[in-house]
Amino acid sequence: MVGVKYYILLLSLLSFQFLKAQSKSFYIHKDTIQLSENTGKLFVFEKLFNGLTIISKHAINWKQIKLEIKTDSNGLQPFECSADEHIETHQSNLVTFSATNVFSIQAFEKMELILVFQYVAPLGLHVPLNKKRDANCEQPKGIIPQSIWRMGLDSPKLGKTSSETHHCIIHHSASGNGQSDYTFLVRSYYVQHTQVNGWDDIGYNYLIASDGSIFAGRDPETNQILQDEVTGAHFCGKNTNTMGVCLIGNFVSILPSNAMFSTLQDLLVWKFAKDTLNPKGSFAHPFPLGYVLPSLATHRQGCPTTCPGDSVFNRLTQIRNNVYSQYQQCLKQTSVANVQTNPIIIHPNPSHGLFNIKGLGFKKIEVFDVLGQKVLSSTETSFFLPKGIHIAFVYNEKNVFKTIKLIVE
Repeated sequence: MVGVKYYILLLSLLSFQFLKAQSKSFYIHKDTIQLSENTGKLFVFEKLFNGLTIISKHAINWKQIKLEIKTDSNGLQPFECSADEHIETHQSNLVTFSATNVFSIQAFEKMELILVFQYVAPLGLHVPLNKKRDANCEQPKGIIPQSIWRMGLDSPKLGKTSSETHHCIIHHSASGNGQSDYTFLVRSYYVQHTQVNGWDDIGYNYLIASDGSIFAGRDPETNQILQDEVTGAHFCGKNTNTMGVCLIGNFVSILPSNAMFSTLQDLLVWKFAKDTLNPKGSFAHPFPLGYVLPSLATHRQGCPTTCPGDSVFNRLTQIRNNVYSQYQQCLKQTSVANVQTNPIIIHPNPSHGLFNIKGLGFKKIEVFDVLGQKVLSSTETSFFLPKGIHIAFVYNEKNVFKTIKLIVE
């Protein structure tokens, strides 16, 4: 009942802004400019903008660009440009700021740039945090749905797919540290992802703000696809079997808040417990053939990027240990019926050589060929076998085993 009242209150508070949001939800303006060495250009627009993406046809040193934006009566203020490591083109991270119409850009070397200015209407309302923190095995409460943060913006393109999760991938947005209107930031990322990057939707499954609030990201579209299983656009074209979680902000040198870390761990504990996926396990990726990647990983562990920043990456072991400890407590609370409905399984079967193990209580596996020769003994949740028919003995934590015939085509 509390949750229902929460969303009724939110919708009531937002309803009066709906027409306003529709009338000026967002707009985009592109400029292609040629800059000579140590020269600049001043832009003065009739319209206001509150976001900017810079695109280059060639690799450039982003530190060679001097961007200044008029944000108040004190004149032009400098803003830093950095490479967007979530997309393969030579593009900057989204720069967000208070709405303005005066910009200056200067280069210290000759270059051609495409400037994509965007305006995204703020909702003008800070969505209140409503999150129950003492239920570590349950899904965090008060996740802000797309129907709220996407008000007045275009709907995403249809055609989403889903896949079961083998890897939870941690990201950072690499921008937004100076903003406290997190709903505006999520709306801005959505417009950049769809209107500038050309993606079907925002790239992540979830986004977490500094105050601990969670935003549902990529839209599943139908009840047949779960929010945590909708295939995203966040892992350098290898998104199958991944769930992407984005921490809003740049965490190269700044630590996320305790509230953000707490929410991240709560979300991951729920996800790993829900899927009986070991946070200290690993799977091969990209599926079906690829290298072994930890089940709880960061963007940089699978792609050429520094995301999610050193401040997060350096705490990955601590995050994984905390999640694993709570995950074990969740498994102890799991009923016998749940264990029976989540048995240890090996998939795909038949396979082209790669197999993955999933389920409660897995301890080890031993595999024999048709001549009775042992070909594998492992505690890993991913393994390869040669072509042929094999017999696997799968042991749980109580050393009880079951036999499974595995076929490699």
